[in-house]
Amino acid sequence: MRNKKALTVILLLAAASLIVTLAFRVDAGASADSVAVLKTEGVTCGNCIGRVSGTLEGMAGVAGTEIDPVQGRVFILYDTRTTTPEKLAEKISETGYRSTVSEVMSPEQFKRVTGKNAGEIIFSTAGCGGCGGGASRCGMKNKTDREI
Repeated sequence: MRNKKALTVILLLAAASLIVTLAFRVDAGASADSVAVLKTEGVTCGNCIGRVSGTLEGMAGVAGTEIDPVQGRVFILYDTRTTTPEKLAEKISETGYRSTVSEVMSPEQFKRVTGKNAGEIIFSTAGCGGCGGGASRCGMKNKTDREI
């Protein structure tokens, strides 16, 4: 009987510890209240898009990213209390893609301009044909060098 009580106490303490730990990992106060539009060069394929998105989405305060490789624009839904457009552009530049702040808008302005809610996917890619010159950055071989 005593072992059963001790086991129950240990399980309750472990569950409470887990809940407290997870509570600190969730940023309940963060709310995406702005959209940064960054002019970014060199994002030419699905692997590049994944790299940029992954880098940004790992940052505190970033709620979502949308990338337009044709026009070289990165849309980032973010919390202005946590980060700035300049920090976002700097983070992209650190991955090897030149990036500068083009404009900042509210999610409502974003919807008026694009007709989409902030956070919706503008562009998606099913795969990658390789970067035509950005291979050293994204790890993909050029189409002519790709193994078949």
